Amino acid sequence: MKAYFQKTFALSDQGVEDFIKSIIWSTVLNISYMFPAMLAFYFIRAALFSLEKQETGMEGSMLVYGLLAIVLSVVMFLIAIRQYHCCFSKTYEESARMRISLAEKLRKLPLAFFGKRDIADLSSTIMEDATQIEQLFSHAVPQMYASIISVAFFAVGLTVFHWQMALAMLWVIPVAAAVFFGSRKFQKKAHTEVHGDKLKISETLQEGLDCICEIKAYHYESPYSERLNRLLDAYEQKLIDSELILGALINGAFIPLKLGLVSVVVAGAWMFSNGMVDLFTYIVFMIVSASIYQPIIVVFESMALLMYLSVRINRKKEMDAMPVQQGKTQCSPANFDIEFKDVFFSYDGSTQTINGISFTAKQGEVTALVGPSGGGKSTTTKLAARFWDI
Repeated sequence: MKAYFQKTFALSDQGVEDFIKSIIWSTVLNISYMFPAMLAFYFIRAALFSLEKQETGMEGSMLVYGLLAIVLSVVMFLIAIRQYHCCFSKTYEESARMRISLAEKLRKLPLAFFGKRDIADLSSTIMEDATQIEQLFSHAVPQMYASIISVAFFAVGLTVFHWQMALAMLWVIPVAAAVFFGSRKFQKKAHTEVHGDKLKISETLQEGLDCICEIKAYHYESPYSERLNRLLDAYEQKLIDSELILGALINGAFIPLKLGLVSVVVAGAWMFSNGMVDLFTYIVFMIVSASIYQPIIVVFESMALLMYLSVRINRKKEMDAMPVQQGKTQCSPANFDIEFKDVFFSYDGSTQTINGISFTAKQGEVTALVGPSGGGKSTTTKLAARFWDI
């Protein structure tokens, strides 16, 4: 399980342990939400028993119910504190480790990496992606797994209690899941496209900041502004379309869940009239069916966010997989000459920018690179500084 979570969410060793703890305590918190309902069921059962026997005396037990309510409230409060610590405090600690790890990774990457990647892409990965991962891991992902476990726990218990009524209550869950997962491919595609358009806007803004002098010198403000506005309009329209369609698809999965309560009421009334279920069981399932679908809604919403999160996690995995700079940390070279010997280089793999040059730039001497425009002079200086590796 640890290996699965670590690989799926790109967590550290300590982070995956804290993540599992947050799932466990979120599950315990979800189960503790049934404490008031269990106390209410116990009270209803006692009240129905008194009515059947035509007895009084419920007043004497009200003190017991009050004390039990206080005890259960304290227990739920303590569980909530522990769950908050595991879900939020530990998530922010893991976020700090993730940010430090990204910074350390960037520090160890070769200069060639920064020549191939756009600054906007890097800033988006380090700042925005890390923030989104932090927010979703504290507010959605542990709660999603906890909701799945707690709903399965309740489903087993209700099935053991009365399987016919449980079937009338739970049949809507597979139907809703089928509707949701049927739209999963479209959701993932929409998130990827929106994120790509957003990155294009960041790249264009970064280009404008880097080339502001050239833009003003050549009176390029209007074409640049028009290009940026077109990107913003396209991003806004795609964001509206994706949010509208994704919202309709996700809410479409909630529609079958609304039929669950109706199914319980109708099926329960029929079984009660035929003596297949007693009044207490009927009341229990009606009360439970009014709230058991809320964790399912949380699961679907969290899964939709998880698809949004997967784009960020994949980008972080790409960053982690980048090869770091190799070589010695300490060296004492005899001189600082730079030698090129039969060097070939191409940016795109087809057009040769440098074609078999050989020369030595000696320490303490001035070496002039002379040639026509586009002859590879700037590329040669970049290779000498290892902005590109060969």
